[in-house]
Formats: sequence, C-alpha cells, structure tokens
Amino acid sequence: MRFLLDECISPRTCSMLKGKGFDVAHIHPNDISSAVGGTDEQVFILAQKDNRIIITLNRKHFYSFDASKCGGIILVKVNPTTPAQVNLAIENCLDTYAPEDLNGKTLIITTTNVRVLK
Repeated sequence: MRFLLDECISPRTCSMLKGKGFDVAHIHPNDISSAVGGTDEQVFILAQKDNRIIITLNRKHFYSFDASKCGGIILVKVNPTTPAQVNLAIENCLDTYAPEDLNGKTLIITTTNVRVLK
C-alpha cells in the first residue's frame, strides 16, 4: 500500500507507517520525498500520478475529489488532532480493512470507526 500524507499530518505518522513497511511520501518541508507543497489540487495530482492513498485532516477540501482517480482518500477526524490520535485512527483503519478494500475509496476515520463514503 502506498500513502501520500498531506502537509497537515505529522512526521511521526510518516515514521509510524514506514515502520510498518508501507511506502510513504509526505508533503512536508522536512521530508525530501515531498515533490509539492502547494495546493490541494497539486497533492491530488501527485497521488494520481503515483497511485497513492492520500491521508489528510483536511476533510473540507479533499472530500470533493474523486478517490477512484487515485489510490483513495482517507479523511482523518479526531479530536484532539495529536499525532497519537491520528496514528490510532490510521491503525484502526488498517486493522479493519484489507488494502484492496481501500483502493479508490473515500473513507472518514476516527479512533473507533471507519466509514466508507464512496
């Protein structure tokens, strides 16, 4: 599974996913794998190009994108938005769904729930 972490996601989440063996790129100024740092549209285009699943806290903007045109979109909804809470929500999602179940889908995830939208 290949992920693209939006700039609002902590580097600690990037490290957690890499530690689990996932291929992770991060839109973050301190990560050399970051090819863009611009608009949400640019992030989506990069995810399309590399067939990556976007992980973001930015539900408002990414909800409107067509997840079937990239690897998928995971919208994280946690409060507080600490790296520990984000990581817990992502781990819950990965424990609940097989990689092929995420492909091309939009999901909203919390620390206790995973909802597939489309």
